[in-house]
Amino acid sequence: MEKRIICLTVGIMIFVFFPAHAFTLLNEGGSDRPGCDLRSFPVPGANAGNNSTVFNACKNACGLDTNCVAWNFDARSGTRTCFLKNVICGAVISGSTEGGIKLPATMSEPEIQVERNGCDFSSFPATNPITHGVDDYICIRTCAEDNRCQAWNFDPRVGTGACFLKECIPAPSVSGSSNVISGVKFSQ
Repeated sequence: MEKRIICLTVGIMIFVFFPAHAFTLLNEGGSDRPGCDLRSFPVPGANAGNNSTVFNACKNACGLDTNCVAWNFDARSGTRTCFLKNVICGAVISGSTEGGIKLPATMSEPEIQVERNGCDFSSFPATNPITHGVDDYICIRTCAEDNRCQAWNFDPRVGTGACFLKECIPAPSVSGSSNVISGVKFSQ
């Protein structure tokens, strides 16, 4: 019995003092975030041709680096370079780079044509968080960065579009609008 108590106590101490650091790596497509470089390096095998495989190697390098919060893979240069960022700088649209950001929580994939009504604690104007440019994941990003937020909902029928942050996880329902999008936070 004593061994079980000791093991349980040690397990709780490890959990309290060394909590898991969950995050989500969110692709931004053809985007670039110039500056704020933590480090850069040529991606091995980048000249072999498959950009998506090489892009994932750059993305994974950011996931493995605790100081990295964003990344870009630049296919324009002869060496095809990965740039890891320590600050999320402003994004610009770029056809020859692929980038993304690291969110401080584990987020679900966007739920297309799904509403989550209720539990709103905040809302703000937003464009469609999936299809209109490089900083459109604003609903997902804002929810991930807010400790109170457990789910989000984007509704294009409110004004020019609005994001609703939820303090609980409402049941999903099929939306009458194909442009309504929602999602949940799994952990922090």
